[in-house]
Amino acid sequence: MKMVAKFHTKEGRKHRKAVLREMKTLSERIAKHARNHLKLLQTRAHETELTEGQLRQISYRIQNVLDQLPAAIAQAHERIIGERQLPNDKLIEDYGIRSGLCPRDVTELSERLENEPGMREGLKRRAGTEARISILLR
Repeated sequence: MKMVAKFHTKEGRKHRKAVLREMKTLSERIAKHARNHLKLLQTRAHETELTEGQLRQISYRIQNVLDQLPAAIAQAHERIIGERQLPNDKLIEDYGIRSGLCPRDVTELSERLENEPGMREGLKRRAGTEARISILLR
């Protein structure tokens, strides 16, 4: 929310970069806490009322997030600090799938709405569709 607050202002780029740097330090601290809690869970598991399956599931979820964190930080750095966009459209086209992602450029959006069949209908449920595409790509 902090990053979106000054998105279109004059100093929005500097603000987003500062927020990302703050998020990086916080995510490192959170990762350290997660590792400590995971260690505690593994060493003191016998003191809890959790079953073996529950302990395994909790450990798996924590470890899964910890494994993904460096890649997420690197991607955010590339996109915000480096101002480089990911080629998600090109990757989709390589598989022969039409990209229904909404372009940021208003003129490109209006052209696609006029020329591409199904584009307007697809934008009605855009948020859910983009999330699923992101899951499939990763």
